[in-house]
Amino acid sequence: MPAEFVTIAHFRDPSQAHLARGVLESAGIEAHVFGDITGNLEPSFALFGGAGKGGIRLMVREADAAEARALLDESV
Repeated sequence: MPAEFVTIAHFRDPSQAHLARGVLESAGIEAHVFGDITGNLEPSFALFGGAGKGGIRLMVREADAAEARALLDESV
């Protein structure tokens, strides 16, 4: 059964989402950014919900969510 992914953060700026993804991946946590293409094509889409209603989303495996949130909190 595939691992379940959950959204741990929302962003308006694709570069911030990818920086956060890099923080997580450097700690060995698989992370994915969704909705960044829509935000790049038309930035106002990201401001008003972007790709669907989630804007630009950073997602990780459910089992890694707590650790990922803690890492992002430390890196701010």
